[in-house]
Amino acid sequence: MKHALKRASRLALVAAAVTSLSLPAFADEEIIVSPYQVHRERGGEVYSLSAPVTTKGLNLRYDGDVAELQDRVNYTARQVCESLEDAVRRDLATSDRQCIREAVNNAQPQVRAVVARARSYASY
Repeated sequence: MKHALKRASRLALVAAAVTSLSLPAFADEEIIVSPYQVHRERGGEVYSLSAPVTTKGLNLRYDGDVAELQDRVNYTARQVCESLEDAVRRDLATSDRQCIREAVNNAQPQVRAVVARARSYASY
């Protein structure tokens, strides 16, 4: 009986260790969304603004959650560009659509890196 209990507890420890290896703890990461610097047509001033996007609550091993992250990036890009526009009182050399497109494009290397890290854990 003692031997059976020892063996069962060893098996439980091994099972716990394997489970902890296969389910990594993902840290919430941030992606910084920032368009290129915005130049004011008159006066030559340069404005820039950025905002973080978090991966909190997402499991980036799944395509649906990657799509949600892209939605967050797009939303944040719109917010950043609107704030930039408000800051320079609509006297921009860059259009809203161009600003948003640049902000989203600038974030893509970070998005790809975060997704690659999350999906690399899936192979363990």
